[in-house]
Amino acid sequence: MWRREGSPPILWLVLILVLGAGGRGAWGQADDALVAAAKKEGTVNFYSALREFELAPQVKGFMERYPGIKVNLVRKSTGPMVQTVEAERMARRINADVLQPVDATPLYLWKQQGFLQPYRDESWTAFPESLKDPEGYMIATESIIYVIGYNTRLISREDVPKSWREFLTLKWKGKTVTSHPSFSGGALVNFLAMVNALGWDSMKTLADMQNLFVQGHSDVARMVVSGERPLSLISHNNVWDAQKLGQPIDMIYQPEGCPAAGIFNAIPKDAPHPNGAKLFMRFLLSRPAQVVMAEGGSYPGLPDVDPPKGMPKLSTLKTTAPDYAWLVKNQQEFITKFDSYFKR
Repeated sequence: MWRREGSPPILWLVLILVLGAGGRGAWGQADDALVAAAKKEGTVNFYSALREFELAPQVKGFMERYPGIKVNLVRKSTGPMVQTVEAERMARRINADVLQPVDATPLYLWKQQGFLQPYRDESWTAFPESLKDPEGYMIATESIIYVIGYNTRLISREDVPKSWREFLTLKWKGKTVTSHPSFSGGALVNFLAMVNALGWDSMKTLADMQNLFVQGHSDVARMVVSGERPLSLISHNNVWDAQKLGQPIDMIYQPEGCPAAGIFNAIPKDAPHPNGAKLFMRFLLSRPAQVVMAEGGSYPGLPDVDPPKGMPKLSTLKTTAPDYAWLVKNQQEFITKFDSYFKR
């Protein structure tokens, strides 16, 4: 279908050009002692829920900037990532150095449990307060918003639902697809916002519509593009990436608000390569890395970096943010109640 594997050549070219233009200072002045200590460790284990092809330029850029340090990318959606980390905790053998789920709820829980260590550098103050923990335990390097996606060959711009209320009608019975909140952190953020805006009756309607649940938002995009399920609730970056490849898909920014998930990063307290982890975090917060994230379709955390090409500035959209403190206490109860509507 439309998914690409590996590093997009354009993104990698951008990264090389920025590295060449900016030199060491552009990436943040990592002190020699930290670099030396990270090189002695030789490895960074990066657990991320983002897509491999958008992570690849960041990983390659870091290894180009700091030769001798290998980044092992472990790509899993938020739910499976949490299961892996919890298994490591049970075995008392932590392998993760940097954690990057889409839903930050597990990071807030792990912070409460004393599993994370704080990290700040000189880039910290440039990021909005909404994207960082005040005590320094996590920071969002980029954001994803959730929209209505549709197949442009099968649904016209005039007929496509312009809001969640228009989406939630039996007119679209058997035509919708979404990810499930127990698997996808983004789906959890999206459905929580929908329930908060429209109440639990919205889930009853979605069940009556015979909505199809798949695992990740890449799967959602494939179903929309193929026409098998031409209407969806989906992350903007999956739509954006498919559009770049000429696929028949577009998005609607619903007036109820687009749920925005900050992609938070954190370092475990017992990370096996703590210096490499700190150096990698410094790299992700640097302006050149932020530019590459935007080139890959995500909204960058630094406010003065332009959004993905063709996307509106985040400040011009109505967005909603999840209450992670509430989710830490109520996530499982929410998913259980959600499933009761779909008899799962």
